[in-house]
Amino acid sequence: IENEYGNIEDSYGKGGKEYVKWAARMALGQDAGVPWVMCRQNDAPENV
Repeated sequence: IENEYGNIEDSYGKGGKEYVKWAARMALGQDAGVPWVMCRQNDAPENV
């Protein structure tokens, strides 16, 4: 899972923010039973 995205997210505009949300939903949807870690950024979901 890409977690060093925050430094380039803005270059993709609205699509960059939507990607962060999609990646978080996809990871949590796997129901793997282990923590998922993304670099903390303002728009990362709280539970990731």
